[in-house]
Amino acid sequence: MSRTHGRHALSAAITAALVATAMLPAGAFAQQAGTQNADATTLDAVTVTGYRYAIEKSLDQKRDANAIVEVINAEDVGKFPDKNVADALQRVPGVIVTRSGGEGKNVSVRGLSSELTLTELNGNYIATAESNGDPTRSFNYTLLPSNMLGSAELFKSPEARIDEGGIGGTVILHTRRPLDMESNTGFVSVEGTRADTTQKTDGQLSASYAWHDKDDRFGVFVGYTDQKRTTRTMGASTESWQWYGRDEGGTAVDVNGNPSDFNSNWWGGTGFYDQNGKYYTGFMMPTSVNLDVKEEERERKGGQLTFQFKPLDNLTLTANYFRFELSQDSQTHTIKVPEWNIARYWGDGNWAGGRLLDGMTMDPSGTIVTGADYSLHPGKAYYCSEDEAADAGMAPGGWGSDDCTIPTPQITGSYNLEKALSQTVDFSAEWRGESVDVAFKGGRTWAKGGPSLQFSLPLKPRRQNADGSWSLGNLASSWDLTGTPSMVFSPELMQNLKDGILQVDLGSTGSSWTRNTNEQKYAQIDTTWHTEAGFFESFQFGVKYRDGGIHRSTGNSYWACPGTDPSDYENRYWNGGCNDLALQFSPDFLYGMGNLAGGINASAFRPSTTRPTSPT
Repeated sequence: MSRTHGRHALSAAITAALVATAMLPAGAFAQQAGTQNADATTLDAVTVTGYRYAIEKSLDQKRDANAIVEVINAEDVGKFPDKNVADALQRVPGVIVTRSGGEGKNVSVRGLSSELTLTELNGNYIATAESNGDPTRSFNYTLLPSNMLGSAELFKSPEARIDEGGIGGTVILHTRRPLDMESNTGFVSVEGTRADTTQKTDGQLSASYAWHDKDDRFGVFVGYTDQKRTTRTMGASTESWQWYGRDEGGTAVDVNGNPSDFNSNWWGGTGFYDQNGKYYTGFMMPTSVNLDVKEEERERKGGQLTFQFKPLDNLTLTANYFRFELSQDSQTHTIKVPEWNIARYWGDGNWAGGRLLDGMTMDPSGTIVTGADYSLHPGKAYYCSEDEAADAGMAPGGWGSDDCTIPTPQITGSYNLEKALSQTVDFSAEWRGESVDVAFKGGRTWAKGGPSLQFSLPLKPRRQNADGSWSLGNLASSWDLTGTPSMVFSPELMQNLKDGILQVDLGSTGSSWTRNTNEQKYAQIDTTWHTEAGFFESFQFGVKYRDGGIHRSTGNSYWACPGTDPSDYENRYWNGGCNDLALQFSPDFLYGMGNLAGGINASAFRPSTTRPTSPT
């Protein structure tokens, strides 16, 4: 490397001399002739910095490596327009990044699972944690701001000196060290981002400072980053596709009529009717169609403190502390149209009547349902219970509230407070001898993550009265997946919900949670013996100790009636201990689910002018 750098410096020096000579007038050559040699000897080197130098240094590292390696080695990785390391790594060939909230979260190499990619910080494992609590082998890159790092190496092939576990690849992140930087240098960056989906501006602050004495014996580096971001994403999804007609036409077929390996069959084995008498069979259909809006406030903080001491020219001591923290506060708002208004089982008495299904639309092959319509027909008799159906002379089986009301859209709001924290402390000593190099490193890395609060609340647009009858909040529902996913409901739906015509499901508050911790202690000694014997340039050998593990815990949050003993099961909301209070619902809790161009369309739900103050 030193010889290569010398060639670059000599080339740059010659170029600089030629340029200077070309700019002199003809009469000046004689005066300069006596001093040119002296000036040339005082010029040590021309150091090229910036993005071009970063590319050259990256190529040198790749050229000298003993493995297939990609290097992101900019003068400052933070100068890339990326806010975390995964977004920077996606520029490397063969790297695929999965995203969360528009940011890179996990890294996979050569098409393999991200669980098979090992991530290390300065050559050792870095503990990771998921803010949602589920432990994973894949590193959570949303924790790491890009401007905290100096370079990153991606090894696509293994080496004996690299820890095992990176079957897909190994990413080694390198941080800055003060003795490698100019003294009294640093930066302060203040940015603002604004998204048209949230109409909110978020601030971002990054700063670092490096100092060392004039003898390059002692140095300190400190860095800090605080990035805030508000995102709003809209999505459409389906659940549990099933094939109808297994017992009437055989197994599923594809759109060309050929046998398909799709084997999720509706257990009833047949198709079903709509309430106009039309029969449907031999098709696949989702059990629910969903539209959702998720708004998330994300804050990422990162800090680094590094000390270096060089008591001897050959010995360097380094101590590091890293802290990376991510908080994610989110609210998700979902409207669902399940198949509750379809009479699906041929053995029930309500099967032939078709419940409240008006009809379905199919793709051109007639095998995939692309839309469905439900409504209550004026003047038609509907039966809400087995007794009502029996009094009308109907056959028993299947009769209930879904035969006389439209329980869709089911509206669900969830509120989540999640956090992840990763910390690392380490110490290293490096000895560079004439023929033998010895390096020692020891440290501890630990992380924890999970929600501090999770709460969800579903409701349906109907209300059962004291006499057993039902008040209707919605008279028609439909969904369509062709083009822009869309849903249409009765125009009076929102007003009916605000008037209290709704049914709150107290038993589905989604209060369970998962939390995880991750820790590892390590110590290692690496030795390199430089030889001058022909074929072998050097021998590397060493020993390493590691001890760590992952812990996962689960639990539930129980919501008790105010002023009661929460340890008493009877005082919990879903046991009816305080139904009058639990069933109260404020119209302010309804959050607008408007339309985005090219996104989703949901009639009766429009953007709100204020942000929600509660889960739903």
